[in-house]
Amino acid sequence: MTFYKSLKECWNNQFKIPLKTEGYDPFIDFLKGVCIFFVVFAHCFSIDRLDDLVWPLWAVPTVPLFLIIQVFHAYKKGIENVSFSYKLKKLFNRILRPFLIILCIQIIIAYLKEPNWLLILKRIATEGGGLGPGSYYIYIYIQFFFLLPIFAFLFCRCKNISWQFVIFISLSMIIEFVCSYWHMKEYLYTLLFFRFTFLFLLGYLWVRKGVVINKITLMLSFISIIFLLFFTYTRNSLNLEPIFYKHTYWSFYHWVCYFYPAYLFVFILYKTYLYINKCFQSLFIKIGKCSYEILLCQMLVFSYLPLTEDLNFIGCRYITAILRIILAIILSIGPVFAYKKVIERVRNINS
Repeated sequence: MTFYKSLKECWNNQFKIPLKTEGYDPFIDFLKGVCIFFVVFAHCFSIDRLDDLVWPLWAVPTVPLFLIIQVFHAYKKGIENVSFSYKLKKLFNRILRPFLIILCIQIIIAYLKEPNWLLILKRIATEGGGLGPGSYYIYIYIQFFFLLPIFAFLFCRCKNISWQFVIFISLSMIIEFVCSYWHMKEYLYTLLFFRFTFLFLLGYLWVRKGVVINKITLMLSFISIIFLLFFTYTRNSLNLEPIFYKHTYWSFYHWVCYFYPAYLFVFILYKTYLYINKCFQSLFIKIGKCSYEILLCQMLVFSYLPLTEDLNFIGCRYITAILRIILAIILSIGPVFAYKKVIERVRNINS
């Protein structure tokens, strides 16, 4: 069945992507694997080049999808018990400590290259809370961790989905207005969860209704695509404040853009998951299992990866660009696989 026929069938009827709320679900890891691969691949290019590659359709949805998955995992065993699932020790060991180790390594290297603490701290503040691409995500993840019980309480109090949409759309619009009215600094906006608030509802709906692909979710997804393209390609010429906060870089992260990552994008990846070669399927699942470690590793890699201009001695800019992409992917994923293999062998020896 062609993809068009699959969409047409979903439009006329309804299709529900099976997600497990209990036990291990390899498709979730496949989603994470594809997303982190897209993240690494996207970081190989400048924004202008990404615009040429239509990145709103494949790279931009990755961060919202990661956060939706985080909400789904937190709520899938029941929103009434979310507050009891707090694992601060696990949060520190699994998320915060590895990030701090990578950040310390980056700071030491940066200081050795240029011993100016003030400049280094300024870079951390203005570059998304770290010295590598994607470092802001850790701050958002931690904020989501603490906000999940609060929104779970809201979902328990208000179970009507229509009213939930009214509440979250209103809340998102108020946040956009306040950030615009106060002229919030872009670096602060980058580090705060505000632009992702609507994802709590979409993650909750994954648990309550599943990933349902029907006429409504497809229409909303197509509307999201229109807005994603609109925000991306008018970011330098159009200002829609105070309706939508204007950010030089994050021009496309608004509540109206999130239906595509939550539904149609997942549907596309699900169809890919079903029909892709089993070796590639297993590879992306393996990548997904260590997606966070890869995120941290690529932060380090892209901080010191040679620029395309530094490789001009090769003589062909196309070969140079391809080699740089291959090098970035290998250095971002390879060391993580090697580290996981060593840890696995050590555990087998000790057991």
